[in-house]
Amino acid sequence: MKLCDPEEPLHIEVIVQDENGEGVPGVVVWLTWAQGADRAVTGLKPNEGYGYVDFDAEVNTAYSISLGQLGMPIVSGLELEYCPMEDGYWEPYAGSWQLLLAPEESD
Repeated sequence: MKLCDPEEPLHIEVIVQDENGEGVPGVVVWLTWAQGADRAVTGLKPNEGYGYVDFDAEVNTAYSISLGQLGMPIVSGLELEYCPMEDGYWEPYAGSWQLLLAPEESD
């Protein structure tokens, strides 16, 4: 989901949930890009939720998200995009992303 708040710094949020929709603490999340990598562990910001992590991000950079060991990306080619113009904002501004990682529901 794209987050469009010009007052917030650019970032990528990742929320890891279990099959019951509960946040999962202790999951290592990697954010990688061509020039580097960063990692965070879910649960260190409990006021945001036990499955929450966030990373600073920049425009014109493609990011990948991996869980656990730095391996196969779950998401790749993620780039910040510009938000639709709203009343009071005459210049385009980039938005952030929120990714929800949870098991697929089975029927």
